[in-house]
Amino acid sequence: VLNVAVINPQDADAFTSTLTARMPGLNVRPTARPRDSRDPFAALERFHWAIAIVTVVGSTAFLLALMVMRAEERREVIGILRLMGIPGRSILVEVLLEGLLIALAGAVFGLLVAKAAEGVVNRFFQWRYDTALIFVRVTLPIAWQSVAFAVPLGVFAGLVASWTLLRRDVVSLVRR
Repeated sequence: VLNVAVINPQDADAFTSTLTARMPGLNVRPTARPRDSRDPFAALERFHWAIAIVTVVGSTAFLLALMVMRAEERREVIGILRLMGIPGRSILVEVLLEGLLIALAGAVFGLLVAKAAEGVVNRFFQWRYDTALIFVRVTLPIAWQSVAFAVPLGVFAGLVASWTLLRRDVVSLVRR
């Protein structure tokens, strides 16, 4: 196996022709996937993106519902803090920091679960299909992308859930 990179991608066909003319029987093929509509891996990648988007939208709605319930449980505490004279901005900063810590902890937990599942999934399917293929791989770029997506989403959900409490009248917060 020999990998050759051409400077100009348009020269790849000419290079292939020249090389096969000089060495008959040589099998030359590109290592990059073509990006046309017939590529089965491009269709699979679009399918995975669609599944990911639906999953993220559904989990965001679930996360927001949980955060709203959590904020409602803290309604009286926020009311008491505001009655004590603590400004809404300070409470908002606390909510943002708490949301950040929860989101970071959730992202780290998710990565640990994904890394553990990676080994289990690979071993199962390698056993099932008697192959050495790697079916799942959690790489560092995938991990960073997950954290970069999960943390702002968690902070945003916490902020939206608490924003309604911070806008309410203080008396309505402490009333039962």
